[in-house]
Amino acid sequence: MSDDEILDELTSIKGIGVKTASCVLLFSLDRNICPVDTHVHRTLNRIGLVKTKTPDKTFEQIKDHLSDGIAHQFHTNLIMLGREICKPAKPSCSVCPLLKVCEFESKNLESTSRISTDGFLLLDSI
Repeated sequence: MSDDEILDELTSIKGIGVKTASCVLLFSLDRNICPVDTHVHRTLNRIGLVKTKTPDKTFEQIKDHLSDGIAHQFHTNLIMLGREICKPAKPSCSVCPLLKVCEFESKNLESTSRISTDGFLLLDSI
């Protein structure tokens, strides 16, 4: 089945949304699909890669535009970036690795004393 066919099939089941279905595709079926949660949605919008109102719309915008084999790395790094640096309130823009390309207009450039990067993943391959 194609990714779209699997997404349609899974989301036709009551209680399964796009995020859960895309997680099944990525983590169980090893498909090149990037699930979009609130962190991925917020970060991609702030960077300027999408201009969407919901995670599901962000998913639709990016799902067919990922280079082969990068979805897991892309997803994981965006989640960690959104949790540790690109927070909803008072993001730590001064330490963001994407500062130079980010289009977020309300950047917080105050010095950040410490960012917890213990769980930050920069994966070359899985």
